Amino acid sequence: MVSEKVIHSWKLASKDLNIKIQSPFILTTKNNKIVQFDLLVEKFGSKNGMIIFPFYKMHDIELLMENDYSYSGIFLRSYSTYNRQHFIDTLNDWGYFGDAANTPDWYTGQPWGE
Repeated sequence: MVSEKVIHSWKLASKDLNIKIQSPFILTTKNNKIVQFDLLVEKFGSKNGMIIFPFYKMHDIELLMENDYSYSGIFLRSYSTYNRQHFIDTLNDWGYFGDAANTPDWYTGQPWGE
């Protein structure tokens, strides 16, 4: 489970960086299975968005891939406090998959380490 601190940090990022998140996120799969996740970041990682969960709980990966979602296991401590540049770096690394006209002004698409 993603901690309340992490969810709060992503809510702050949502407001500051003008991105959309859903928490909780309910996925209805192509096979009509219903699965709940703690957090979805829309339009990043894939067209459908990035599902976030702790590294130690990387479950349902095949289910996510079959339903066209990206996923990221995160170190909870790294995202428990909102740090604007850290979140921007993360989102740039994941990539933006929304309409070009709605690309955030801070977005560069530069992956980690480059």
